[in-house]
Amino acid sequence: MTLDWNWFFAAFAQCGAALIGIISAFIISKLLGENDKYEYIIKELEHSSIKKNELLKKISLRHFDWHDRLNIKYDSAIEDAIREDQFSDLTDEEKLKNIFSLIPELLRVENCISYLNSRINET
Repeated sequence: MTLDWNWFFAAFAQCGAALIGIISAFIISKLLGENDKYEYIIKELEHSSIKKNELLKKISLRHFDWHDRLNIKYDSAIEDAIREDQFSDLTDEEKLKNIFSLIPELLRVENCISYLNSRINET
């Protein structure tokens, strides 16, 4: 009996092709899974961006001017600073720096300097 090597090489090639097909299927499956994760992350990011814009829009509709006005009007640290004449001969920017260092929780609305100047003029 003689050995026919053609059968061996044909079977070997078919087994190799099957292994390559199985490995390729796993790789494709993994890539599709990563694509799904990527799409989920993008969707969450877009949702977060929309939510952030909604919150910013709601906040912009609120007027926080009263908060700074009342803090400047009734804060004892500002009263002490006015009595000690810390705001005299200062520019508006320097006055704002001083007031923001005295009261760091101010929201820094546009009218802070006018509120401060009116408080200085009252005393």
